[in-house]
Amino acid sequence: MFRLLGSLGATTVSMVIIAEPAVAIILAAFLLHEKVQPLQAIGGMVTLVGIGLFFWFKQMMIKRSAKKFKLIFRLS
Repeated sequence: MFRLLGSLGATTVSMVIIAEPAVAIILAAFLLHEKVQPLQAIGGMVTLVGIGLFFWFKQMMIKRSAKKFKLIFRLS
């Protein structure tokens, strides 16, 4: 766990940890045939959408930084 934290960063690791309850609900529904309550489904969807948005924005920032980096070295 600590190696992962050092290589990915605290924010990314915390986003993955937040997904654990939502994934547990999905797995329980499919593997154990548990009944998912509407509030659980809504909460799980909101959680997964939020995590998806986080990683999407993070990728957009990485791409934007890479473009700026290439532009700087092209000009010099």
